[in-house]
Amino acid sequence: MFGGASLKTDYSQYISELNATGSAWSWQIGYFGYLPLGLLGLVLLLAVAPSTGLTGVSRVGCWLLVAEPEVYVASATFPCDIGCPVEGSHSQNIHNFISAITLPMTTLGLVLQFFNKGIATVRRVGWLVLAGVFNTLYSLALVPDFAGWRVLLQRLAEGILYGCLCLVRWQLLSAQNDLTAERVVNFFAIVELSSVHCAIVSKLRRENKGQCRLCFLSGPTPCGAIFLY
Repeated sequence: MFGGASLKTDYSQYISELNATGSAWSWQIGYFGYLPLGLLGLVLLLAVAPSTGLTGVSRVGCWLLVAEPEVYVASATFPCDIGCPVEGSHSQNIHNFISAITLPMTTLGLVLQFFNKGIATVRRVGWLVLAGVFNTLYSLALVPDFAGWRVLLQRLAEGILYGCLCLVRWQLLSAQNDLTAERVVNFFAIVELSSVHCAIVSKLRRENKGQCRLCFLSGPTPCGAIFLY
């Protein structure tokens, strides 16, 4: 997306034009650039989605974000014509259709994260801001008067979106690591308490008390000792 432009001498518009049919380095950029980038995005999304704990419309929104990495896979398999015209070859028409639904799907997916009541209000509003910024930058890139800024606008939109999504993933991973650490600490605490419990039980058995004074039960106790006298 960034380095591919340095290989082109006839590139001046959309990101997807980097692998335009008939242009230099087209298939290399498509299959070694767009395709792995899109597949990586899909794999990461599929790996992250189950750990988010999202429900309802927020979960639907999470899956709508599939549209963003999917469009890179589509750009590799259905490259546009040179100049990315509104009408063109069969590949161009499919490319245009996928591109047309990607922007509203991604924007809607971001907006629906606002309804996740499991996060702070400021973060919920942050999803709306991200959706607004992404949609605004991409919409401006489609305006003919901003054709000279199109490359920058598209890269800003993509960079901000993927940067924020990576930040969210990092926060989720940190939270999971904290939870795992807490569970490990709790486990060893239980083991320690069980050890103390068993020591007390052994003393009670030697004294032939017939009952565990910690749990007030006769018979099997949490530590595995049996009191049947």
